[in-house]
Amino acid sequence: MTTSMIVALLMAFAQVESSHNYQAVGDGGKAYGAYQFHKARWCEAGGRPEDWGNASRLEQDRVMVNAINRYLKSKPADVDALTWITTSHNAGHGHRTPSKYTEKILRAYENQTHTH
Repeated sequence: MTTSMIVALLMAFAQVESSHNYQAVGDGGKAYGAYQFHKARWCEAGGRPEDWGNASRLEQDRVMVNAINRYLKSKPADVDALTWITTSHNAGHGHRTPSKYTEKILRAYENQTHTH
């Protein structure tokens, strides 16, 4: 993925997950930040446990880029990269069936790539 694709993807995730609110709390207090990471997924993507819940914008972006790269490393050859990334972030690794959430992220991504 190119840098511009990753930036557009970050913007799409932040828009759908939190309306770009880096302090957002969701899922009954289990998800935090612009990308709505659960603590375990945050740590899997290289975030420090003590930063979850109070990480800077830069740190949240760094961890999300790490997550995207992790998802790409596990992508099967027969699956579209954007669909795999969005499905993996929402449903976990190994899920192949796009959800309504996946569709929202992909629409937001398309809007980002057409406006920038």
